[in-house]
Amino acid sequence: MFGNRNIQRGNSTIKTIVNVATIVSSAMACIRFAINGIISAQTAALIMVGVVIFVAIGRSISKIGLTVIAFFLFVLYYSNGDKAMFSQLVTQLLTLFVVLIGIYIMIRGLFKR
Repeated sequence: MFGNRNIQRGNSTIKTIVNVATIVSSAMACIRFAINGIISAQTAALIMVGVVIFVAIGRSISKIGLTVIAFFLFVLYYSNGDKAMFSQLVTQLLTLFVVLIGIYIMIRGLFKR
């Protein structure tokens, strides 16, 4: 517990680079959304702080949370705030995701030993 500080984790440099890239890309997206008036500056700031917290936590549930937030912002951006278009886009994208996951499972099954 206390004496295990010298244990190295694999690919920590790569993981750090990926985490920084995630923070930078989400910050750029939030700034773009705020400039275009899709979200307010306060909301953009909260999302950026939330992304930093989720990336720092580094657990699978935090990655799922980031994905849900990104999905919501993407659909909100392309629906232009229209509720009917928002629900259509959510339905179409969820269908696309289910199909892609199905293809992934089939291909993984072919090459898995």
